[in-house]
Amino acid sequence: MVYPLHIDDRAGSRDLLAHLPPDTEPCRLDFGDAMIIGNGPTGDVTVGVEVKSVSDLLASASTGRLAGHQLPGMLNLYDYCWLLSYGSYRPGRNNELQVRKGAGWRNFKIGIRPVPYGYLESFLMDVASTGCRIKHVYNEAEAAAGLVVAHRWWAK
Repeated sequence: MVYPLHIDDRAGSRDLLAHLPPDTEPCRLDFGDAMIIGNGPTGDVTVGVEVKSVSDLLASASTGRLAGHQLPGMLNLYDYCWLLSYGSYRPGRNNELQVRKGAGWRNFKIGIRPVPYGYLESFLMDVASTGCRIKHVYNEAEAAAGLVVAHRWWAK
């Protein structure tokens, strides 16, 4: 049986619906922005996916929301956990984190302080060390396309 791709219908993940097939099922999820019910080696498995823009990922890292609440909830609830982030970023001249803004780049700041590039990369390594898998893509449309691919893959 192929189950629908479930997307949380609240702010944040709701914007993904515009890029997803019409058979996607909006719902309320306790944790994650998307849930896939797929085929595992011994039966159905659940896959939770948290989708974050780079700026949302950094805000969640600085407040502790992702590591302290969202990630533990997903790891406890789902058989497999993914963090799918999107947006362009790079290290700047002085190793500060830069994010794409329109056609250019700007230093990312929390408050008035520039964020080091290593802050984000180290945070992603921390997330990966929990067993949560990580994928990064260019934009929200590509994130939605990645969810569709994952949904099809787990349906095999």
